Amino acid sequence: MRDPDANQGAYCAAGTSLKEARRRGSDSLALWRGLIGGELSVAERGEGTRTKTYFFENPEHRQPMRSLTAGEQDVVSMVCQGHSAKAIAYGLGVSEAAVSMRLESAAGKVGLASRIELVRLAAMLTRDPRARFTETTLTTTERDVLGLLAQGLSNGEIARARGRSVRTIANQVSALLTKTKSADRKVLAAMSG
Repeated sequence: MRDPDANQGAYCAAGTSLKEARRRGSDSLALWRGLIGGELSVAERGEGTRTKTYFFENPEHRQPMRSLTAGEQDVVSMVCQGHSAKAIAYGLGVSEAAVSMRLESAAGKVGLASRIELVRLAAMLTRDPRARFTETTLTTTERDVLGLLAQGLSNGEIARARGRSVRTIANQVSALLTKTKSADRKVLAAMSG
């Protein structure tokens, strides 16, 4: 097990959460390098209504199996930059199915259940602002409500501004909290800023 304070805080101790790693000063890019190099794996665990991300150090003999290939790294990088599967396939000279398979394989090697989780984590660790939440999962209405939340408006004020009932806005805020896995509306407002 590597000490999180050794090597400039490059790795987390086994079972360390992302929040704890940041509190201890672990370098996000070093965590990402550890994941793509197979030195670390990640697991997301639900705790009540929240999901926490934990990092685990892989045994040395398993690291080669867990490391991402150059093709997988290229696909993850391009997806994080916002490129479509079709554009990535064209750019890399492979089929869209190959792009999908590489992304799926990379997610499995890192320890995540879905490609979306992998892209979100990669963007977050590489400090891409799009990592705050998956924009594609938000409806236009939810994005509008999120923008009004960022201005510090209450549900009643948002309802008046949008010509909707307070109950409708409360439901939309609730959907935003669920989709973004945010603890409260203050976190939502900070995400959109």
